[in-house]
Amino acid sequence: MAPETVLPCYVACDESLSMAGHTSTVARVIATFVDGLRGAMDDDSARVRLGLIGFSDSAQVLVPLGPLGAFEFPSAPRRSTSITSFRKAFRFLLATVEADINRLLSCSAAVRRPLVLFVSDGQPTDPATWPAAHAELIDPARPTHPHLLTAGIGDADTVTLARIATSSVPPGPAAAVFDGFTCSSCCSLLVRRV
Repeated sequence: MAPETVLPCYVACDESLSMAGHTSTVARVIATFVDGLRGAMDDDSARVRLGLIGFSDSAQVLVPLGPLGAFEFPSAPRRSTSITSFRKAFRFLLATVEADINRLLSCSAAVRRPLVLFVSDGQPTDPATWPAAHAELIDPARPTHPHLLTAGIGDADTVTLARIATSSVPPGPAAAVFDGFTCSSCCSLLVRRV
């Protein structure tokens, strides 16, 4: 019997104070992403796993990686600080993705290349240190390196968010709140590549 093929997906969501007034927008972006995944996977959506990571001055798992059908967005943000550390977000993502993939592999699952939606206003408080952590996360020499999509919220810094998105994202503004069509198109392209 062939092993189940699993696609691990994550939403990394900025929880800093600059995002405080955008809770409903964030919820809509995440709902659109979830719908895009369902549409991209057609009848295979049961094989998608989705987790939610929140970050500001540190990062933490808000919803552990689990079946897409069981995913529920938390009703309220867990914390808000004035610090937005992209470095900590990327380092935490790297460790979390690797641990989750190792767990899936130990259960005899075949694992596809992960997909991450990074949701932020793109205004990090650590501009000098996050690029190295980002480079480590997306290093193609690392088998677990993810595709990265970005969604800009509020007065998004489009230059920073464009730097975060991987080159596998279709051309166009990287820092835009995805509508259903755009998200479905991005998800379809990325989940079928690996």
